[in-house]
Amino acid sequence: MFLTNPAFRLGYGNACPTLLWLNLNSRDEVNRLHADWSRSQAKIVSPPESKPWKLHEFTAADLDGNLFRVFYDFAWEEKNQQLPP
Repeated sequence: MFLTNPAFRLGYGNACPTLLWLNLNSRDEVNRLHADWSRSQAKIVSPPESKPWKLHEFTAADLDGNLFRVFYDFAWEEKNQQLPP
């Protein structure tokens, strides 16, 4: 993985920032990482929220505009609750 600033990306014809997805193991892990990053003054683009598409997620950005989408996929939890015993 190589994250760069906009000037470097432009020279390669890729002016868009990179979007990295970090898949964690639980909602609690997502919330704890958000709290840790918030305490360290990371730029939080969107706070943790459970979305209709079954992801509990938040988004942060680095100083070069690269985005980190941190999430937990909880769709399997709902599927398991619907299965008969």
